[in-house]
Amino acid sequence: MFRNYLTTAWRHLLKNKLFSAINVFGLAIGLMCCILISLYVRDEVSYDAWLPEADKVVRIHSGFFQPGRAPFQTVRSAGRIMEALKTYASSDIEEGVRLLFNNTTIIKDDAAFTEAVTFSDATFFEVIKLPFVHGSATTSFAKPLDFLVSEEMAIKYFGRTNVIGETLKAVFMPGREGDFKITGVLKNIPENSHMEIDILVLMDPAMFDFAPNLLNTWTSVNTYTYFRLKD
Repeated sequence: MFRNYLTTAWRHLLKNKLFSAINVFGLAIGLMCCILISLYVRDEVSYDAWLPEADKVVRIHSGFFQPGRAPFQTVRSAGRIMEALKTYASSDIEEGVRLLFNNTTIIKDDAAFTEAVTFSDATFFEVIKLPFVHGSATTSFAKPLDFLVSEEMAIKYFGRTNVIGETLKAVFMPGREGDFKITGVLKNIPENSHMEIDILVLMDPAMFDFAPNLLNTWTSVNTYTYFRLKD
């Protein structure tokens, strides 16, 4: 019986070739669109879902409203927002951390590369629990200028991932350069994440004293501020 249905359908296709081709092509396009849309939606809803306790981590956005001007919205915040919100919402906030990004020259074997370096407060791993490949949050990120790299950066500069103890020359800014010892290696962050952290450095706030607007103002939006919420 089923064979007869197939034979009849095949004969119908051959008899009406143009009409059949249009129908088959339309069906293929429809299925392709459904698959692509499904993959896109799946990727969007999975953003940062890999992060441990991702539902407890929030990023502060800022908005500026001035008469006669369109509102200015940004995902950045002023450097002192963290301490203010920790005080204002102490019953809801467990910990906070500021991230400051800076393009930095990395020198290895007389070759220079420009890399995006992320400076953070010491509370980084209390808020954002990125996994380690080598090292740990307690031993590798404990003192100012501790220097973490991702697996990708470790392989790029040394051809392997276990590079704790190796050094890279970094030129962070005028007057702040030198050979920095790698203290830990982070697991690569998945593509479906809004974070792009390849080099993470525990910042010494004093290193930004030459530009107090970076960390110590209420208005300049130069940092990304994250909070971990209490249960």
